[in-house]
Amino acid sequence: MSPRSLFIAFALLLAGCGGKAVEWQKYTEQNFENALYSNHPIILEVYAAWCGPCMKMKDETFRDKRVVASLDDFTRIKFDASRRTDPEVRAAVGLFRISGYPAILFFNSGGKELADLRQSFMSADDLLDFIEYNRNRLFVS
Repeated sequence: MSPRSLFIAFALLLAGCGGKAVEWQKYTEQNFENALYSNHPIILEVYAAWCGPCMKMKDETFRDKRVVASLDDFTRIKFDASRRTDPEVRAAVGLFRISGYPAILFFNSGGKELADLRQSFMSADDLLDFIEYNRNRLFVS
């Protein structure tokens, strides 16, 4: 590896861009239904490939090693709403009442959506603070 390549790899690692990303399940009705009964809180991200803030979260927020670790206790589901005219997309957008992207929905470990916790774009620090602040509502016994 050349010194220049080594420097670039090191800089990316320091920036948090070279690490492991959050691993997501693709949204399907079955995956979501199973998640509701998993006894884990759920984070559902609804995104679109043409959405700048969505891609920024993908490339930055969801690659931050602290976020990856923090979301380890969650069932993580991602729904691609890029094709707005697709009947499956329209059905899910209607079901979850999505009005913009990204939409980040949280369900507690009992399977109940915490509608007042809906979020849009969040930096890694904001997401970490948000999860910590709402931990008692997300993890219920």
